[in-house]
This record gives sequence, structure tokens and C-alpha cells, in this order.
Amino acid sequence: MNRFILASLSVLALSAVAAPSLTVSDRFEQERQDTLNAMSNRWVQEHQDTLNATNSRFDQERQDTLNAMSDRFEQEHQDTLNAMSNRWVQEHQETLNATNSRFDKERQDTLDA
Repeated sequence: MNRFILASLSVLALSAVAAPSLTVSDRFEQERQDTLNAMSNRWVQEHQDTLNATNSRFDQERQDTLNAMSDRFEQEHQDTLNAMSNRWVQEHQETLNATNSRFDKERQDTLDA
């Protein structure tokens, strides 16, 4: 009987000691989980902010590059058109001059004959 009483008291003593440690363990686990969640949320937010900043910078640089290329393309296109037009006018004038010279010579030869 003494053993039974001693065993019962031992179980009660161990339960009394273990109950607060289980409570502390549960509270610790909850704090740990809250901390992990907060860290995860902060990481996700910082990751998203970094992606947004990178995308914004990329979009701005891409737009600046396209604008610069567009201006340069328009200028080169206009220069090419002007050069082609000037060349056509020059060749047209040379053709007219050559034709007029030949026509005038043949006309004079016909009149002299």
C-alpha cells in the first residue's frame, strides 16, 4: 500500500512539474510560429517590392531605349528619303539635259540639211 501511495504521489508530483512546462512549450511553439509567419510575410513583401522595383526600372529603361531608337530611326529614315529624292532630282535633271542637248543637235542637223 505504501508503494501504491508513493507511486501515486510520484505521478502527481511529475504531473505538477510537467503541466507548467507543457504550457510554456505550447506558448513557445505559438511564439515561434508567429515569428516564422511574420518573417515569411516580411520576406514575401520585400520580394514583391524588389520585383516591382526591378520591373519598373526595366520598363522605364526599355521605353527610354525605344524612344531613342525611334527618334534615331525617324532621323535616318528622313535622311534616306532626302538623299533618294535629291539623287532622283539630280539624275532626272542630267537626263533632261542630255536629252535636250541631243534633241537640239539633231534639230540643228535637220535644219541644216
